[in-house]
Amino acid sequence: MQALAALLGLITTLNYDHLLEEETKRPAITWQETNAVQEALRGTREAILHLHGEYQKPESVVLGLDTYHNVKDDPHGKAVMQCLTLSKTLLFVGCGDTVLDPNFQQLITWGKEALKDVVPRHRLLCRASELGVFQQKLADAPWLQPIAYGDDYAELGPFLRSLVPVGAAAAGAMVPGPSRLRSAQAPSLDLSGFREAMAKYYGHLKLEELDATSSDMPRGIRVTEVFIPPTVRECEQFLPRAMELPKELQRRLREQEALDGTELQEEELASLMRTYLDQSPQPMLELLADPLQRKLVVLGDPGSGKSLLLQYLVLAWADANDPLLGDAPLPLLIELRDYASRRAKGEVSGFLDYLGRSESLRWQLNPEALDYWLRHNRTQVLLDGLDEVFDLQLRQEVTTTIHRFADDYPDAQIVVSSRLIGFQHERWRQEAIRPFMLQELDQEQRELFLRRWHQLAYDDESKGERKRASLLQAIQQSSAIQQLAGNPLLLTLMAVLNRSQELPRDRSELYSQCARLLLHQWKTELAFEASPELAQAQLDGKDKLGLMKRIAWTLQAGADGAAGNLVNLIEENLLECTLSEGLEGIPGLRPDRAARALIEQLLGRNFMLCFMGGGNYAFVHRTFLEYFCAEAIVDRFNVEQTLTLDALKTEIFGHWPDETWHEVLRLVASRLAPKFVKEILDWLLQQPDSNQSCDHIFLAARCVGEVRNRGGTW
Repeated sequence: MQALAALLGLITTLNYDHLLEEETKRPAITWQETNAVQEALRGTREAILHLHGEYQKPESVVLGLDTYHNVKDDPHGKAVMQCLTLSKTLLFVGCGDTVLDPNFQQLITWGKEALKDVVPRHRLLCRASELGVFQQKLADAPWLQPIAYGDDYAELGPFLRSLVPVGAAAAGAMVPGPSRLRSAQAPSLDLSGFREAMAKYYGHLKLEELDATSSDMPRGIRVTEVFIPPTVRECEQFLPRAMELPKELQRRLREQEALDGTELQEEELASLMRTYLDQSPQPMLELLADPLQRKLVVLGDPGSGKSLLLQYLVLAWADANDPLLGDAPLPLLIELRDYASRRAKGEVSGFLDYLGRSESLRWQLNPEALDYWLRHNRTQVLLDGLDEVFDLQLRQEVTTTIHRFADDYPDAQIVVSSRLIGFQHERWRQEAIRPFMLQELDQEQRELFLRRWHQLAYDDESKGERKRASLLQAIQQSSAIQQLAGNPLLLTLMAVLNRSQELPRDRSELYSQCARLLLHQWKTELAFEASPELAQAQLDGKDKLGLMKRIAWTLQAGADGAAGNLVNLIEENLLECTLSEGLEGIPGLRPDRAARALIEQLLGRNFMLCFMGGGNYAFVHRTFLEYFCAEAIVDRFNVEQTLTLDALKTEIFGHWPDETWHEVLRLVASRLAPKFVKEILDWLLQQPDSNQSCDHIFLAARCVGEVRNRGGTW
């Protein structure tokens, strides 16, 4: 109750007694005292508002059904609840079946319509084990979200105390907002210099990293001008992607401490997935602005915008007219991979030490002054890339450092970014740190990005509009391209391609151009430079493309194939052998050593492939697995001529009953001469269909649509 009193807001209760009054020294008022209630709402009166009356005023007490109707139908009472809901942040504490109360149900019914397009900011506190129960109870109240304060009731008090604004007066005092303690003797931070440095370092899109081969790259596009605020879903109970991995891989990942939790039964997993998907995506920036959200983890796929989100938060502060006077928290961004590397070398001993003297930082901050600031002012500590700390012991040490830092500075907002693999869910949940999964860009977000991009990247407005319409049409016409465009990095790649050349008419060529840019980013020479016998070797774009085709073919056509294996996993030993075979004949390197070096590089950075944990790797985007596999098949038929037309029919298109092959087969059809496609489809239409699925007919029709110059052949 002392923690509640210190929260500086109006306390309301359904209880009739004066226990809260005795503890907080605030007077009681009831729902019938309209003037007093309005004064309390305006913040000019300290009070405990009894929504169901209090025992010293029997006429106000709500007990039976008749008196429930009195308060439920009271115009002023309804207006008070609606006013609180619209103008305040409601925090429900110690509420169980309160959500089933008739008065509350009326609020739910009203809020369902009145707040349907409003970002949820109201919270109901519960134990972690009760989260799923309350999510179901509040299914009709999306504007009210349950959050866990911990596993035990004993954790409620500390959680509430962590919400008390920095510098708040003694418990119960009414203060207009968080005060910022300053002292003439306090050590000072050079925030003006820090602001300038951050604006310069993170301010502009580094498009040359996407395509350094083009001389027609737009310059000077600021991140804040094209940034699209992402949406998230909370994944407290269900981790997308990770829980969709094959069970055997999940077991291996748990054994290697790259994944935690227990194995779930299919029904339980399906239930958790439904609960996760039933959530309305929340705007991430508004979630970060919520004072109740003190500790969060942002999870996402490669290229989903985790790092860009954190950089945007820094820029939003740096671009403010006067960050010293504004209410935005001071953002401190730490790249955990660099921090962990310097910690392992003994160069730094903690986050403050790193921020104060790391040579890799654009601006250094005085640790003593920073310590004072963290204890007395609003601060966002942004910790980027936990998954990029690959040494397991070092990652555990960094995780402990994060948790200890959060304990030392309880008023700072801690935001950590990570991929799913390597994120130890249970350990973070024990620290009451909430995980959120970045969602793919929806159609509205994609269109907004393309509109902003083409306005900024083109001096000729009409040309920019024509290019925008062309790219948008290409995305809308292909579901596969839409999937790629949901990823912010790949959508940006498409926009870059669209500027430097006419956008390819077919998606196979578009995949080829995107792949060229992604392969250009794969700096294989960096993998070789540490070894004297490999240092002189270089792989060109054709070499890298050949490796990708070989890996894709191995994945799609292996013993298990892609059927039932939607994460396209390849074990490390098989990957090493495949790379080694593909590197044979390249001058200046030993294939086995070079393959090992490339795998070590993949542990540190994602390119076309990424490390999935458990000694497994995968294509970052399945679309490229399908594209490279199709290209490998076409090469065997057209170039190497190791695949006959009959073999192409039976061994390749013979996979038609397996839907995971359909996209590959369509891409193959798009790359063959029309006369060969006609022969293949004639054969395909004659195949027996024991299940009467007609899949071969539908596939044949789609393959016809892939052929551009049918002419008289058909």
